[in-house]
Amino acid sequence: SLIHHLIKFCYGTIFDRSERAFITEFGTTTAIRTNYLVGEEQLDDVPPRYMSHLSVYKVADYYDLLKSKVHRVTLNDPSVMCCVDLPSITEYPPEVRRFELDYTHRKNYNQLVLSYRQAMQQCLEFGNSFSGRAKAFSVLSPLILESNAPENPKGYIPAKAEECVKLVRQLIEEGVKTVIFTSRVPVGRMLTSLLKDRLGESTTVRLYAEDPECNPKKLSSAQREEVVSEFLFNPVVKCGVMGINLAGESIDLTSASAVIFYDLPWDSIKVEQAISRVRRPGSVRDYVKIFYLLNSKTIDEHIYTLVQEKMKQSALLLDYDNSQEITPDVINPLDVIGQLLAE
Repeated sequence: SLIHHLIKFCYGTIFDRSERAFITEFGTTTAIRTNYLVGEEQLDDVPPRYMSHLSVYKVADYYDLLKSKVHRVTLNDPSVMCCVDLPSITEYPPEVRRFELDYTHRKNYNQLVLSYRQAMQQCLEFGNSFSGRAKAFSVLSPLILESNAPENPKGYIPAKAEECVKLVRQLIEEGVKTVIFTSRVPVGRMLTSLLKDRLGESTTVRLYAEDPECNPKKLSSAQREEVVSEFLFNPVVKCGVMGINLAGESIDLTSASAVIFYDLPWDSIKVEQAISRVRRPGSVRDYVKIFYLLNSKTIDEHIYTLVQEKMKQSALLLDYDNSQEITPDVINPLDVIGQLLAE
């Protein structure tokens, strides 16, 4: 009803459709269509707090989006791309930044790899079974944390985290809001604390599901919506640290124009979904900058390489048999172990 009123206000008698006809034509109660205004699954389920943020100057965009009713999974369809404008990433291709671990950090990481070497050999002996992959995930998780959020003496900040803060500060100076995606809870906690300390308490918000060391330990759905709302509409907030597992929940992060992947997930489709949270109709800019931050000569590089390979394979994949044990988008941890043992 509000959108109909705004359209009438802008176009006057040119727009002669009645409110009832408008709602009948464009309303929907199915969960298969997405409202790009706020990222909600149903057009009739818009939280009231968003209404005050609907801009009269974007009425034409709202009308076009409602008229096309384009679901997010169809955005790569050429016939859809021709009628829906998305921010470009070709003008600013993804940038990979690599960082060297300092002497102590490198020494601790290498020692941890050596200590898990026998366990990694056992994973290969288990083979490509469910138990073998599960064991491999558990073996590799400590290596990922040591690379990205090491439990070193208090006050130690990894070089990658320092450079991440510098990058965010640079983007802020350019007038760009940034979203940082992380895959591990301790990494998100560390980055949030560092960013608030360096850039100001109110400049950074964090979206997570559960963190036993934070208050609250678990964010409810309402609290998650509040975090996203703060990120979208609070001009003081310049950066958001987001758990990448939440990026597939139809959240809308279109106020950001830069995406930083601090550590990558095992599932490449989550990377694409995370980018799609920012690269959507209604974005504040016509471009999106994407950065991958990697620690050189660590498990970071192996996961990045495999994620990129999976993304290329997914783009070429025409058919998929659900009976397969491993989905085509998920990295096999045994491949990572093989690369680590080959070093």
